[in-house]
Amino acid sequence: MLSARERGVDATPTELQTGYKRLLTLAAGGAVVSIRQQGGKPTIALVTKDAWLDAMMAKSWLSLLSAVVKYATGRILNDPSPVCPSEFSWLQLYGPDDIRAFIDELSGAISGVANRTRTWDDVEAIVEEWSRSAALLEHEDLVDRFRKAKESN
Repeated sequence: MLSARERGVDATPTELQTGYKRLLTLAAGGAVVSIRQQGGKPTIALVTKDAWLDAMMAKSWLSLLSAVVKYATGRILNDPSPVCPSEFSWLQLYGPDDIRAFIDELSGAISGVANRTRTWDDVEAIVEEWSRSAALLEHEDLVDRFRKAKESN
């Protein structure tokens, strides 16, 4: 009977086969193990749980930012029915210039997270501030008082 090598089969054990216990230990400790095929060979990537969560947060925020930009573009171009993401329905209370300012601030904060100069809490705080301001816009008497106070200064 011919051996695997004699039959032309590469029978060299892979890192996954020889080191699976170490990989399981790392995964149990919070690292995420990703196994991909590259060039016919399995590639193992270890990512810390924090890095994985950061990547998922970035993906989520960038997806929402994309939807907001799409909505803002529709508003600016006078699209009769731009679709506003439900999480940002309060944006409908703002005019195009304010929406543009919000997008600039939000994208700057997301970029800051990518550059490690800001945190996801900063991003959430920006959204919270803008949504609270929008809530005030629903009350015309408060808006009038604000305008009068601004004019008197």
